[in-house]
Amino acid sequence: LDIYLASRCDFCLSSNTGYDGLPQLFRKPILIVNMVPVGYCRTWAKDSLIIFKKYIDNSTHKILKFSEIIERKAHFFTSSDEFENAGIRLKENTAEEIRDVSLEMIRLLNGDMFYTIKDIDIQNKFWHKFKEFYLNPGRKTKTLHGPLNAKIGMSYLVNNQEWLY
Repeated sequence: LDIYLASRCDFCLSSNTGYDGLPQLFRKPILIVNMVPVGYCRTWAKDSLIIFKKYIDNSTHKILKFSEIIERKAHFFTSSDEFENAGIRLKENTAEEIRDVSLEMIRLLNGDMFYTIKDIDIQNKFWHKFKEFYLNPGRKTKTLHGPLNAKIGMSYLVNNQEWLY
């Protein structure tokens, strides 16, 4: 049934746990929520939308900015021990964030999603920051990310703009 559903769905809503590989085989759009780690987001998938878990500093209780996640080398953490040792906890996406990005995916698939110049600017700002880190010649992550085709959920970016700085 998993293969049947993957072949017939309009898109797959996943948390990057593995099942989403099946719909990807059938070239179905993928919506990733609660994406972690940031460094492993599926940048190559042009029909993908992504929203990330929030990285929270345990001592200040503040959301870490994208640059702070990189500075603390938490962008590739995959185990709870790594996060705990770095003094970071993860906060899952809210129901509202998941609803908003799901509606965005539906509107994209229906052809009635229109981004404003401001939306495009915010999206570009994220990918510029992403490239600034990943395409830095001194780092060995370039082979992980080819073309940056995915999109970050627009309402997520708009509501979390401070994350980019």
